[in-house]
Amino acid sequence: MMFRYSTISLLGLMLSIIWLGHAPFLHDFGEWVFQSRILTLHWLNPEEVAGFQWTGYPVPNILAILIMAVLGLVFSAITAAKIFLSILLTGWYFALQKFVHQLGNITGSAALFFVLFSLIGLSNFFWTGFVSYQLGLLLLAVFLTRFGPSMSAKELAVFAVLIFLSHAMVFLVFMLLVLLEALSTPRRGRWILALFPAGVLSLWFVIGRSLAAFSAPLADASMAGWKEVVIYKLGYPLMLGPFKNLLQPDLSSLVDQLPWLYWMGFVANVLVVSGIVIFILIVIRPRPGAVPHRVTPAGLSHRSLRISVWVLLLLYLLAPYNFFGLINPSGRITIPLLMMSLLLAGGTTQVASLARILRVLAPVTLVFTFFTVFTYAVLMHRAQAPEYLASGPEKKSMPDGVSVLEYNSRIYSQARYNYFNYRIFGFSTRFRDTEIARYNRLGFRTALLVGYEEP
Repeated sequence: MMFRYSTISLLGLMLSIIWLGHAPFLHDFGEWVFQSRILTLHWLNPEEVAGFQWTGYPVPNILAILIMAVLGLVFSAITAAKIFLSILLTGWYFALQKFVHQLGNITGSAALFFVLFSLIGLSNFFWTGFVSYQLGLLLLAVFLTRFGPSMSAKELAVFAVLIFLSHAMVFLVFMLLVLLEALSTPRRGRWILALFPAGVLSLWFVIGRSLAAFSAPLADASMAGWKEVVIYKLGYPLMLGPFKNLLQPDLSSLVDQLPWLYWMGFVANVLVVSGIVIFILIVIRPRPGAVPHRVTPAGLSHRSLRISVWVLLLLYLLAPYNFFGLINPSGRITIPLLMMSLLLAGGTTQVASLARILRVLAPVTLVFTFFTVFTYAVLMHRAQAPEYLASGPEKKSMPDGVSVLEYNSRIYSQARYNYFNYRIFGFSTRFRDTEIARYNRLGFRTALLVGYEEP
């Protein structure tokens, strides 16, 4: 019961912090709130945002912005942002509850629910404000709890379009699994036809980008040499751990003077993620004598799931750091890998291995998840004072061709530690720009907005 109440408490605490704070500071999130307000004004008063240039084609990174823009027709931009985050976190609570239920009768299901809410609902992508990706993941999680022989073609088509509009990497995972599953069902014709609308949107996006001669934004850094590639590929999954070192505007953190606490968090992340990796390796290893064409409790084919997991593992290892403007696409694969591996274990004896691993992971996850959230509460309280947000360091230019590890060390030169850091106030000025109606520049060009010129 402890973990069930802990999950409810965690959700309630996060919602309270979001609503009591001046604005929900989560690094990139400020830019997406800013762009959603521009879209709202484009509908209400286009002259006010006349300098912005829009795409003429659908983009797989716009659903979150559209939702906040629609909410912005009734509420202020910051209130709309708070409503959106509340829907997102509450959605994760119910989606993961259903997801765990789909795995069958698991010993320690409440502990698994808490761990998943911590590692997925409040993942590193949440703290970095990747709300389009988080929304796409939520839709994928809901889809995985419903996907099976009983799913109608109409429902599949709706999921395909919504996930396409959410995020490209989530859509890639979705298409991989659905196409593999379609090959193993007599209804493959109807299912493939259901993917037609999303396929049209994808083709329209590719042609639109080509005709517009769109130049994808380049990454500020790149992986240099095999040593750095290996370090980065092996180390990045540790970001999924429960310990997040949230940085203040001046890039210091609350644990800078408590090295023992930082290193305990470091060890906690290593322990939790190592347990996850061990579980995934147990699940995907070949099993002699396994029943052919076995299905999960939800009705998914084990074969299509297993092939999907192996393909995603390969993509994780081979994906470059910058892929057509998407920074670190391989990092977006880690959570779908975990969800699919859990589905593979559902209804099998491998669930016993999961229960044993959870006895170690769940208490550690609980302690450091609440530490991260309490840290966020302290920082949001301090952010009520304008002078606190103005305490950021001067921006330093970064030399061309810098490596990923060097880039991180330069960014965090003001901080005591270089890893597990989250600059949640990175785009805090965008909330201020929104409040005072200062619409004269563009941060990201990966959604509906692709440029700005003084009208």
